[in-house]
Amino acid sequence: MTSEEEIRDGVRSVVMTILELEPDELDDDADFDSLGADSLLRMEILSSLGKRFGVRPTLEQEARMNSVSNAVGVLRAVAPG
Repeated sequence: MTSEEEIRDGVRSVVMTILELEPDELDDDADFDSLGADSLLRMEILSSLGKRFGVRPTLEQEARMNSVSNAVGVLRAVAPG
């Protein structure tokens, strides 16, 4: 089973890579939009998270994945294990 810390680290890594952010620029509670993500970048983030964690969240769950903290919560609920 993947721990919350491992999920958080994975989500942060994906978001920092896609949005080209440094660790100190990424607040886990900041909305992806406020970090510079447009709809295409947000789709890229969600797709990358799905592949990384081997999950396919529902559209409703994806809509809630709008920050690192929220994405961690959703991924913990849907991750296998």
